[in-house]
Amino acid sequence: MDHRCPQCASVRLTRVRDHAFAIEWRCARCARVFVSPLVTVVLIDTDETRRVKLASCLAREDIPVRAATCLADLETWPVGEVLVTNVRSLSRLEMGAQHVVVLADSDAERVAANAMTDGPATVITGEPASLLATLRTIAKANHGVPPGSGTDDRRGGPPERRRHTRRDRRSR
Repeated sequence: MDHRCPQCASVRLTRVRDHAFAIEWRCARCARVFVSPLVTVVLIDTDETRRVKLASCLAREDIPVRAATCLADLETWPVGEVLVTNVRSLSRLEMGAQHVVVLADSDAERVAANAMTDGPATVITGEPASLLATLRTIAKANHGVPPGSGTDDRRGGPPERRRHTRRDRRSR
C-alpha cells in the first residue's frame, strides 16, 4: 500500500496508532496526523433493507463504503476494494476487486456462490457481525508498512543475510 501524507506528499511516516480497520500516521516532514483505511468496501445488494443495515454498520465502524443496488449505479469499478455482493450479482463483478465477499443466507445460495467463485472469495451470511469479522480478517492481511519508513531498508536484517556490508562497499 502506498501511503503518503495528504498535506505534503511525503512518504516519511510513523505509525501513531493501529485501529481495527485503519492506521493512524504522523508525517515526519509536516507533523500532520491522518488516518489511512485498511479496507474500502463496495456493497452491491438488491435487498434494500439488508444493504441499508450493512452500510450503516460499516459507517459506524468508520469503514469507507459505497452502497448500490446494481453495478450500473456505481461511477467506478471496485478495483482494489473489497466487494460485498449478493449471489445474483456475483458472476459479473469479480474482476479487479481486492477481495470478494458473497452474501448468501440460504444453503442453496451458499452452494451456488461456492460454485461460482474461483478466486479469493468468502461466502458469509448477510448479518453485520459476520461481515465485520470477515473485514477484520481482510484488514489484518492489509496491515502493511509504508515504503520509506525505514523497515524495508536493504541493509536491514542480520549481518549474515547482507550481501555486502557497508564497510566493504566503501573500501573499494
